[in-house]
Amino acid sequence: MYVPLDLTRPNIKPIAFGHILATNIYPVHATDHNAIFRLSEEDYSFNYLDSTYRGDIGIRISRTPLSPQDPSTYAALSKYTEYYLRRLHSSIGALPANQLEKAPLKVPKDLVVSHSDGKTELLMIGSMINPLSSDKFKPVHLTPGCHSLIVTYEREQHNNQTNTLNKLFGKTGKHEKHSYHHVDQSDLKLPKSNLNRNTSTFVERITTCDNYIKKLNNARSILISAHGRVFSVLALDDDPKQIDIDPVCLRVTVSTSVITSMSAFKQYRLNSDKSLDVLFGFASGDILWLNPLKMKYSRWNKKGSFKKEIITSIEWSTCGNYGYVGFADGDLLIFNRDYEDNDLVYAPKVHSRKKNLKIYHSLNTSPCNHLVGHYKLAKKPITSIKSHPTYNNIIVITSDDGFTRVFDLLTESITDIVPSYYGGVLTSEFSPDGKYLFLGGEDDIVSVYSFQSMHIFGMSNERGLLRLVSRLQGAKSWVRGIVVRQQAFSSSLSYTVGAASDDGYIRFYEFQPRSSRKAKKHHTVMTNHMGTPKSPAQKALSALSIERSGSLESRHRKLTPRASTNHSLSPAPNRLSLRELINSGASSTSLVRSQNHSSKQMKLGDGVLMCPVQINDKANDSLVSHHVMFKEKKLNHNILFSEVRDTYIHNTVGMESVTKTLPVSEKNVNLGRLSGLYIEDHYIWAFVAGGDLIRFKKYSS
Repeated sequence: MYVPLDLTRPNIKPIAFGHILATNIYPVHATDHNAIFRLSEEDYSFNYLDSTYRGDIGIRISRTPLSPQDPSTYAALSKYTEYYLRRLHSSIGALPANQLEKAPLKVPKDLVVSHSDGKTELLMIGSMINPLSSDKFKPVHLTPGCHSLIVTYEREQHNNQTNTLNKLFGKTGKHEKHSYHHVDQSDLKLPKSNLNRNTSTFVERITTCDNYIKKLNNARSILISAHGRVFSVLALDDDPKQIDIDPVCLRVTVSTSVITSMSAFKQYRLNSDKSLDVLFGFASGDILWLNPLKMKYSRWNKKGSFKKEIITSIEWSTCGNYGYVGFADGDLLIFNRDYEDNDLVYAPKVHSRKKNLKIYHSLNTSPCNHLVGHYKLAKKPITSIKSHPTYNNIIVITSDDGFTRVFDLLTESITDIVPSYYGGVLTSEFSPDGKYLFLGGEDDIVSVYSFQSMHIFGMSNERGLLRLVSRLQGAKSWVRGIVVRQQAFSSSLSYTVGAASDDGYIRFYEFQPRSSRKAKKHHTVMTNHMGTPKSPAQKALSALSIERSGSLESRHRKLTPRASTNHSLSPAPNRLSLRELINSGASSTSLVRSQNHSSKQMKLGDGVLMCPVQINDKANDSLVSHHVMFKEKKLNHNILFSEVRDTYIHNTVGMESVTKTLPVSEKNVNLGRLSGLYIEDHYIWAFVAGGDLIRFKKYSS
């Protein structure tokens, strides 16, 4: 029941009631049960293209009470919870978990309280707390609310990525959601500990429903939602009455700190058995690896054994063998799922330095360890990590310092540094085919970048791998979540883009690359070795550099000529056709190599002929064979051998220099700031940071 302890006394006066709420940041002293309810179609409906979406159901994910370790500056509170709290002095009774038989809920109204002095001012919850009080969670604007994700298992288990031609062109299936990776590998190890026989003090409480394993394995869609120190796993169904809500299929409460991020990795095994791996990152630095379908779990970085810092982002690799973890101090750690934490004390030391990068632990050393990589990328929190859906060695890392970095895991180097238009970058998402990258953040826009390596007959662009092609406008506050779907039956290449922001709106865009004009040419020069950066973005990056430029050693390095990092080039001895490459059973690595070779002569006829400039294959094979992540040939990695000479620092592009795209539809959910959204064939989900998850159902107009 949403009842603070101080409010259980009878005959609470409205003035005293308001004072209690104003002096508590989260005035709920017990973990309530989750709830499911119907929605008013009048308040929750909108039109999108030729369809109408109406409010179907809402799921309220409860939060754990505040503990001394939790963030104390801000705590997300459901608008429905606040509404019931303010009415509590005139009503009694607990809120039932299943409210489907009750009348559909409308958007809660703002209550006005009369004070003794005649004023009708309504004090906000937590408004009388001392703002100067210290908070252990330093990036307060990144304080997590309720964050959720949905994993959908398709009825057809065939993966289009297994087709060699689709690999070459970066195509995915119609329904493939690259945000949750999908592989067919039976050799991926499971977590070691049994959750049902847990003896660790880290896990405080576990609750399940009847036949929960069977329900999770039979479910087509699984919802995972974390709020505070508790996360819930629900088996979704088209019929709301079939959704177990009290108790849910699995609910786990931890004892240490709040959950700050999570990532899911789905797979089909050879016996058609489903599997799901979920990584949870905590403010304490702990990482929980859970397989809810097998009820197995493992812990990484226990009690901060490798790094005791707030985790701000987490992501699985595309192969599922490694986990990328971003921290609040700008560090990136890479863990191998096959190993556990050891008892040795990890003392990070600088292994080597590169442009805008420090390497503490290289991927080319100590392969048989749990920690396989440690890098210093920025001084501010890493807000998101996204793996390229086609190229396993390319990841995109966004940071609160306002820069997006393209990181090549093979060469352990940064190929691109892209500045935002304003403020920090909070979220990123690739298109399913990997051709476009979408970035959102504190500048209230979604920036669209083309991935330059996707040109079949062109070598990687000398001006970096990314190029700004469009901006999606319309948001009035920070963009927190982005989802991208490719239109499978469109006559031209088109993408549906959804965005969720702090203003409480979900917005939808139709992005068509053909309608985007090229950005106007602007002077963007790579930082040379002798001088200072030439653009404002480069100057800002120089101020945020992870290396102190004022030291004598640093100045000496700047004046010392560096050896070129280019791969040697040699002309090809003969011409190869694309058809011959495919028919000959060439590996995906060979196909990707051919994709990135420069072509001086092309002929379109019976076959597509190429005259490529070949890379030094021996050097690349040696690089791959000694690399921890890509030396396993059985995984059949797609690798992009980048030809970027140095870290390319992009300049900030003006608003009038690129195509601006406005939303074709938008909906004010009117329940507070949003943390994300999810698009299915027949549903659209809006995830509210306060814990309310709204499902809209599609109807034909």
